[in-house]
Amino acid sequence: MPVETRAVYEPIVFEMLPAMRAEDWSAAWPAFLQTCRALGKRDAWREACSQAERVDPASGRNVQDVLRLALRRLTAC
Repeated sequence: MPVETRAVYEPIVFEMLPAMRAEDWSAAWPAFLQTCRALGKRDAWREACSQAERVDPASGRNVQDVLRLALRRLTAC
């Protein structure tokens, strides 16, 4: 019988992430959008994913700002 595994998430603050240049955050954008497709209907993710739809992914600074806000909101849950 297969054993079900579950992901375990631990809250951290954005500033605990490794330092990166703003433009490097654009590389994370497709993964974040994929996460939104999977989790965007959940209460904790809804607002961040809705906001993500309006971001220009070519701007690393904008991507970084949205990811920072999303992580702050998610860790507050």
